[in-house]
Amino acid sequence: MLFKTHLTFGILLFLLLFATQSKWYVFLIGTIIGTVIVDIDSKKSKTGKHIIFRPIQILTKHRGIFHTPFAAIILTLIMTTINIEFAFAFLIGYSGHLLLDSFTKQGIKLFYPLSNKRIKSKIKTNGYFELILFSIITTTNLILIILIFYKYIF
Repeated sequence: MLFKTHLTFGILLFLLLFATQSKWYVFLIGTIIGTVIVDIDSKKSKTGKHIIFRPIQILTKHRGIFHTPFAAIILTLIMTTINIEFAFAFLIGYSGHLLLDSFTKQGIKLFYPLSNKRIKSKIKTNGYFELILFSIITTTNLILIILIFYKYIF
């Protein structure tokens, strides 16, 4: 999936869960970082294009270890040393990214390191179905934002 689809899905997850968080701003930042950090293993991604990630890209390949629940758990455990609320949000965002990518042709390694078998589907990245999905998520986000503002204004 494209960066914009992952980002809008991360925002959707935030909008659905933020009311349960006392520090919504920490939850927002954690969710967004978790959503976009997964693609640091690709020079072609908006996140991975930054030179700081080149060493990681030399050691890994795209849709490798960073596209696994194993990495999500390890990185989340590391994030708990920063802040538990941030770590929870990070896991939500990361998991959302993996969920979307599991529907693509490239898929993800769901049971890595126990198995290299990929869970995948038929959705083409930047294809017609992704455009429809992006539109649905964006529309849902806008509706939720309006409802949230309405609740807090009135």
